[in-house]
Amino acid sequence: MNKLGKVALSAGLITAGLIGLAAPANAATPAQDDITIAAQGDRVEGPLVFRSATTADYFYSVKSGTPIKSGSGYRTAAEAGANSVRGTFPAPGTYGPIEIDGKCVSVGAEYRDSAGDFRGYETILATCNPNDGKQKWRMPAGEGPIQSLHFSGNRSLSLYGSRVHVATPTESAGQDNAVTSLLKPVVAAVKPVDITGPTAGANLENPRPVFSGTGEPGATVVVTSAAGVVLGTTTVGADGKWSVTPSQDLDLGEETVTATQTDKNGGKTTDRVSINIVAAALKPVDITGPEQDATVETTRPVFTGTGEPGSTVEIISGAGVVMGSTTVGADGTWTVTPEKDFDLGEETVTASQTDKNGKVTTDKVDIVIVDKDVESPIVAPGIAAIAAIGALGALGGATLRRRKDS
Repeated sequence: MNKLGKVALSAGLITAGLIGLAAPANAATPAQDDITIAAQGDRVEGPLVFRSATTADYFYSVKSGTPIKSGSGYRTAAEAGANSVRGTFPAPGTYGPIEIDGKCVSVGAEYRDSAGDFRGYETILATCNPNDGKQKWRMPAGEGPIQSLHFSGNRSLSLYGSRVHVATPTESAGQDNAVTSLLKPVVAAVKPVDITGPTAGANLENPRPVFSGTGEPGATVVVTSAAGVVLGTTTVGADGKWSVTPSQDLDLGEETVTATQTDKNGGKTTDRVSINIVAAALKPVDITGPEQDATVETTRPVFTGTGEPGSTVEIISGAGVVMGSTTVGADGTWTVTPEKDFDLGEETVTASQTDKNGKVTTDKVDIVIVDKDVESPIVAPGIAAIAAIGALGALGGATLRRRKDS
């Protein structure tokens, strides 16, 4: 910084503007896409700096206060601006307030020099009042002095000695006027993207969870996986909300998902959330028919049950032979008619289910298989009794006695 300090001013010309963004002499009003639209009109922002007309390449900073006063002198406008009070101004070609430190620049009492000669009007900081004509200023379309709407004629905001004041064209001819080339458009604050769901660390069974959040209305949000795969794209709604349903499954395990927002000005913001994709709790297989210990009169009994929709169910004999298979329906039920005959007699049948994750569950049922066409032998009760008695006699010593009633 090449700080020169204050000097007494006798003449000068001052313009206002944006550090690092000098406006051309015929600069038009900035496009509305580049500035904030406020009730008082378009706005620009930057430091209040004055340029000396009597000393080449010499600029003055400004200190806030009432009345507003000049600060130190510098060799460049950028240095003066870095050490000057900042404010917001009407955009080129528009009218509005000059706001500094939450107050508005207003026209105060007459200002006279030490000889008693009129030099203009003091500039003070007052409570902002949109209806006060003393607080309305016009920013020229090109680089030049700021003009007051409160006074007739081409009066401008000028620097005389250590005072910032409003002067007539004649009075401002020997004074410094505000530098407009250091002012730049006010860009509306952009709301960064934020993921509101799912919450960090959540354990989710759905491999395509819905991601939702907030952001800048109209901005584009792209959701990507940890591997950089684009899972979905959307536009933030007028209410500032967005949601994306992934176009493909996320892998099981921990996954860090990124939401990248690009606003209308090309600015980007990101947010991330880490979640866990876990295997869903699947329904195990269950045999509902035949019932436990049932007797069936066919060597190919129909087996029914429930399980996880989409899973494969096999019916296996006690000897380990696969007797038939099927797929569990969307309603969670299944039916298998064996493709082979079971042996007659007792049989332990197993239903084995393999789900989409490769997990196997089983259920068993014990049944008795008989041939309905084979009749069981029937022995008449009397014959059986005689045969039993004969058997006892054959053993020897077995005597039947009739008890004598007394």
